[in-house]
Amino acid sequence: MRTGITALLCIIIALAMTVQADIRTVPPAGTVFIGEEHLDISGSGLSPGSQIAWWAPGTSLVETPADTVTVTNPSSFSALSSSFAGKEGIWYSLGEKTPIFKIKSPRLRLKISDTTSDFDATGKWLPRGHLASFQIESNLYELRSRTGVTGAPVDIIIKTPEGGEYSAVSGPSGSFSLTGIPVSSASYDTGPVWNTGNTDSGTYTIRAECTANEMKSNSVDPGTGVSVPITVLIQDINPLSEGGRQVEIQAGQNFKTDTQGITDLQTGQKIPGPTMTSGKITPVSTPTDGTVRTVITLAPTTVSSPEITVTQSPARTPLAQVSSETPTTLVTLAKTPTTSAVPSNTTSAPSPTSTVASLPTLQVIIAVLAGVCLAGRP
Repeated sequence: MRTGITALLCIIIALAMTVQADIRTVPPAGTVFIGEEHLDISGSGLSPGSQIAWWAPGTSLVETPADTVTVTNPSSFSALSSSFAGKEGIWYSLGEKTPIFKIKSPRLRLKISDTTSDFDATGKWLPRGHLASFQIESNLYELRSRTGVTGAPVDIIIKTPEGGEYSAVSGPSGSFSLTGIPVSSASYDTGPVWNTGNTDSGTYTIRAECTANEMKSNSVDPGTGVSVPITVLIQDINPLSEGGRQVEIQAGQNFKTDTQGITDLQTGQKIPGPTMTSGKITPVSTPTDGTVRTVITLAPTTVSSPEITVTQSPARTPLAQVSSETPTTLVTLAKTPTTSAVPSNTTSAPSPTSTVASLPTLQVIIAVLAGVCLAGRP
C-alpha cells in the first residue's frame, strides 16, 4: 500500500515539474514577457556567455545596436525590467544576428459583468442574487505557444468587505476555482461562474495576477503582471442618490447610511436617497454644461389706488360771495407711491383710476366755475 502511494506522489510531482518546465521553455524566436524569471532559451542555440542585442525601431542590423545583454546561463535566463524595460521587440544574437526571442510588456486587465441583466458591473452595483462572470483582457495568452501550455495561468483574488479572500466561487455549473485560470485568448471570459445570492452585502475588491515564472512578483507597474484592482457593490437595493443620479464606487470616499439617506463620512454631507449598507461611493453623471436652474416664485402685485387732495385758500368765503378776485380753489391729484413684489426692472400697467378724478371732485370743480360765472354778471 505504501509503495503504491509513494509511486502516485512521484507521478504527481513529475507532472508538476513537467508543466513548470514547459512554461519556462521558450521556443526559438518565441515571446518573452518582461518580469519572467528562470527561462530556458537554450533552444535558440545560445551558449553561456553569449551576447544578445537590440536595435531600436527604424534602424538597420548593420548599425551599432542600441543595447546588448550578456546571457550567463541560457537554461536559467531572466527578463527583468531593469534590463528590458522600454526595449520591446526582437532581440538577436550579436554575432550571427539570429532572432532569439521577442520581448513584450505584459498587459492584464480585469472586468466583472452581470450576466443576469447583461451589463458591465465594474465599479458599479451588482444586485445580490445575480450571476456574475469575469473578463480577462491580456496579451499573456501568447504563453500558449510554449509546449504543453494551454494558456497563461491567472489567479483572480476576490477580497470581501470583511477582508477575507475567496479561492473559489459557485455558479450554475458548480464550484469554480479562481486559481490557475488558463487565459488562452486576448479577451477571455469565464462565463457565469459566480452566484452572488449567498454573499454578504458590501463592496468587494477584485484583482487578477499572472503566476507564471514569478511575473506577479516582478510586476513594476499596475496593469502588467498584476491588474489594477476593481470594485463592485453587491447588495439588494440599487444605490441611487438624490435626483436619480447613478452612484459609482471608487476608493477614498467612505459612507454610512440610515433611514434618512447617505452620509459622507469625510465631509459630513447628507445625501437623501435610498438606504445603502456599506461601501465607498462617489456620485457620477454630474451635469457638464455648467447650467444652473433656479426656480423663482413671485408674490402677487399689490397696487394702491391714487388719492385726490383738495387744497383751498386760507379764506373760507361763502360760495355765493366769491368774486373774480377771490383765489380759486386748487384741485390737486396726488398719486400714492406704488408698492410691488415684482423685480425693479418689471413695469406694471398703470391703474385706470390714476388719471381720472373721482365724482365728488368733479362736483367741486363745477361749483367753483359756476361761482366765477355768477360773480362776473352785472
